[in-house]
Amino acid sequence: MPAQQAKRRGGLDAPEPSILDVLRRPDSVHAWGLYETLRADSSDQALCPKDPTVLFTYVQAVGHAVTVQVPKGAKKKDVDAWKHWHSFTTELMGTAPLRRDTVKFGQREHFLVGAYIVYLTTVLKSSIPGRAFCKPESYMAHAYGIKRVHNRHGVKFNVLFLARGVFRALCNEYGRRHGPECMIPARREPFSRVMLRTML
Repeated sequence: MPAQQAKRRGGLDAPEPSILDVLRRPDSVHAWGLYETLRADSSDQALCPKDPTVLFTYVQAVGHAVTVQVPKGAKKKDVDAWKHWHSFTTELMGTAPLRRDTVKFGQREHFLVGAYIVYLTTVLKSSIPGRAFCKPESYMAHAYGIKRVHNRHGVKFNVLFLARGVFRALCNEYGRRHGPECMIPARREPFSRVMLRTML
């Protein structure tokens, strides 16, 4: 038996479960945040099936169907971004991580994402010794990850205006702290073209 086939049989490259698999075992995949949002819905059109497990089962199936199409690399980044977002919203801000009405409460939501960028400077550490914080693009990548997750939940998340303002300020501070040598390509965290345009 070829080694590659042996690895697959060993479960290292196991295929993703099908939608029917998830319907049979909804807890076999990562929990989708939309379930808690739907459970908290108190409107006149809230979903209230007689069997309370039905809602969870179908939320899991839909969530899996949507997320299984995301490339593994992007999915990993989104999972990491959501982990930090979940801690920030639930533990620090005392609110739900999956936002709902980002249009009606736009000012609050813009602030929340801007504050998230600031929060990331305290929890993400640069891989280069002596750096006060990571390359600012790393923080914005997390914000875009949160946006992608919301989009997959059917939520418009166009609330990055203040986050971009914080990003530009961090770019300026990054340059002041570390000087023009940061732009040398050989360094592990050089300025990108986006960062350079931001500072000009």
